[in-house]
Amino acid sequence: MQFYSLEFLNQYRGVLSPSACLIPSIPRAGCTSGRNCLILRGTRSIHGAGSNESRGLPKSSAMRSKHQIFITVPISSRVPPEVVLAHIQTYTPMLEHNTVVTSFTEISPDVALVHSDPFFGTPNSSIRTFISRERIVMAPGLIRDRNWPVTCLSIPNGIRCRANASAGVTVWTEWVVRLRQDLGTPSSTGTLAEEWELYEEVTIEANSLIMPFVARTADGVHREICQKVVDEVVHKHLTKRKT
Repeated sequence: MQFYSLEFLNQYRGVLSPSACLIPSIPRAGCTSGRNCLILRGTRSIHGAGSNESRGLPKSSAMRSKHQIFITVPISSRVPPEVVLAHIQTYTPMLEHNTVVTSFTEISPDVALVHSDPFFGTPNSSIRTFISRERIVMAPGLIRDRNWPVTCLSIPNGIRCRANASAGVTVWTEWVVRLRQDLGTPSSTGTLAEEWELYEEVTIEANSLIMPFVARTADGVHREICQKVVDEVVHKHLTKRKT
């Protein structure tokens, strides 16, 4: 059982795990802020109410968690890999097929971010930045709308994107079109010939308090995005060939 100041928990209003139980309490041993506190049950949490942590996301890496997701989706052998590559390098399919994104708008590219983050590698002229508007269902009847920037860069075999979400959540994603790594599970529409796949690697960093919810949401959302992107490319390519 952990004690937190109201100011601290308000920093994460709308992003706490639905399993967390918040109970008002009076100051007592373990509550260091000297003000009203909440007891937090059902999720990992942090000591130190009333300290730097109560004013926002901590800078200490010890208070942040990392979560990674690895996804592969087979590409039908009837679709050339360069077609899939060209499709994902428009960037917008990744936003269009994100079930929590309600809309997005392109803004001036955040060139400075790409130059400052080693994740992107060598900067080039393909940089684009979008404002993503997302709606997250926390629990039945509890919905939160959030806006945040997503910056993308094309690389020879795919794209790299970074999203700076609310509550200090940062998401790095790399999407690449590559030769199948597991030829023991060929795609249902392909052959045993040289096949390709769409591979996504997701890295999330967030405060440990909210990571359980963030990770659970991201796992489902990103797997669905990958599958829908491949399905869309296959459908468009095969439909085009018939006309």
